[in-house]
Amino acid sequence: MRTLVKDPKQMKFDETADAGGDTYRQEPKFRYAEDIFEGARLLNVGSWTGDFESLAAGRAAEVTGLDVEAKALEVARRRNPGVEFVEASVFDMPFEDGAFDAVTLFDVIEHIPAGTEAKALAEVARVLKPGGCLALSTPGGSLRSRLLDPAWLLTGHRHYSSEEIGRMLADAGFTVTSSEVLGSWLYVYDYLSLYVWKYLVRRPQRHDAKYESKFIEDSLRKGFVTLFVTARRNES
Repeated sequence: MRTLVKDPKQMKFDETADAGGDTYRQEPKFRYAEDIFEGARLLNVGSWTGDFESLAAGRAAEVTGLDVEAKALEVARRRNPGVEFVEASVFDMPFEDGAFDAVTLFDVIEHIPAGTEAKALAEVARVLKPGGCLALSTPGGSLRSRLLDPAWLLTGHRHYSSEEIGRMLADAGFTVTSSEVLGSWLYVYDYLSLYVWKYLVRRPQRHDAKYESKFIEDSLRKGFVTLFVTARRNES
């Protein structure tokens, strides 16, 4: 039986809307996690078109991006010629045990098929060295976070509480080192407008530098939208 690598209802590459880059939305994730991957061998799972890698390449010693979408990876490679990108599933990554010092898993776990989270996290633990660090983000589990997410209302886009993620990580052999829910109303507005531009206007969304700076500031503020977690792989 074939193992699904993602929920087929979500995360399909759209050349019209996705090829323009999304770097400013990756900046809060970069800032949240940069301490764990500075000077490290870093694997970013769910690289998509390589926006996060374009930020991390100057800080990590080595950066590898992984995704299942071949078309998105074509864009990522063009934009980041010095980064290695691998087309593979989080459930079966073509790396040796302990190959990386740090792994990032931003906005990924909610897109894989429900019930497969443990398998994905076990594979992440395998490729991460003992004592290595993981940073992940996912939509927060509060009712307000769910109700303000059109994808939750329309497709059942999953949200998680810190307790749920903490249990999953513990079962996979991790110890949580930080857990915060961040992002407020500008963050919500930005993602609502993203849906309009991507699915109705059918073009990449554009903003000026002032707006992007405000978005990054809001995204890192204590709030109710996104759960950010860092964890360390247990030594044994």
